[in-house]
Amino acid sequence: MVLYAIKRILMLIPVLLGVTFITFTVIELRPSDAVELMLTGQEDPTRNPAIAEEIMDYVREQRGLNDPFFTRYFRWVGGMVRGDFGVTLTTQLQVSELIAIRLPRTLQFAAMSTLLMVFIGVPIGVLSAAKQYSVFDVTSMMIAMFIASMPGFWVGLILVMYFSVQLGWLPSFGLRDWTSWILPTITLALPFIGSMARLVRTTMLEVIRQDYIRTIRAKGASESYVISKHAFRNVLVPVATSTGMSFGGMLGGAMIIENVFAFPGIGTLLIDSIMRLEIPSLLACVTIIAVAFCVLNLIIDILYGWLDPRLKAQYISAGKFRLRLPGRPAKQGG
Repeated sequence: MVLYAIKRILMLIPVLLGVTFITFTVIELRPSDAVELMLTGQEDPTRNPAIAEEIMDYVREQRGLNDPFFTRYFRWVGGMVRGDFGVTLTTQLQVSELIAIRLPRTLQFAAMSTLLMVFIGVPIGVLSAAKQYSVFDVTSMMIAMFIASMPGFWVGLILVMYFSVQLGWLPSFGLRDWTSWILPTITLALPFIGSMARLVRTTMLEVIRQDYIRTIRAKGASESYVISKHAFRNVLVPVATSTGMSFGGMLGGAMIIENVFAFPGIGTLLIDSIMRLEIPSLLACVTIIAVAFCVLNLIIDILYGWLDPRLKAQYISAGKFRLRLPGRPAKQGG
């Protein structure tokens, strides 16, 4: 198990380097000039173009933007490893401070939506499989298919119109108190709840049709015991995979939902950075979301070894085999 975890961690390093390189390259290929956009309108319109060009060259030189591509890339990666993402072009604020304020909110936002997805979607999927073709099964799957196909921003606007505008129960934007988390969390979680319910139902139906489940039933075990003690355990692996992937998807989806509710998270910072062409904060936001997704995949892969005994036994036997190779063969007899 330890060897499996170490192997997955080592494989994560080139993946992260590839993600950062692609992110940096794509943003560097932008057609517009961030320095020119930053200085536009700060001087008199009748200023000397030569002087304006000298000012922009000076700013580029001060920020190291005239250095070669790979020099700037490795300097940025080195600063990112130290937690230094640079400063914003217009406000001169530390990007790391902005990230430190907004990232915990987005992580909490995505975590709450993930828990809501698991606590609602998994029981619905299990009950639908246990009561296949019943009224509950047909109704729940129709609702799950409907909510899984709804765009998140449209759901958010509908919830705001009803619960905020008409009823006045919940705030429609900002972050005031704990009630400000309710509508964004529900909006982000609803499509994933439908997908999770359908996945659990499909997987559970495949498991309960296995031969060992029929054997347990033939021994007189109750249906609730069969599902809770035997069938559900084999559903945990795809549920863990879907949960991790959904959490990563929620980090990306939070970018839209946070802007619908004017929620001060990393999603609103990302959109604001795109609109203002704030390259340092844009690089930081995209990289952090990508790294978080890669780390989630690592956690899921490690959980496989704990949830799936076959994978654990494979690495245990492989480790024993390697340990016996350099040594002497065991003595036979007394």
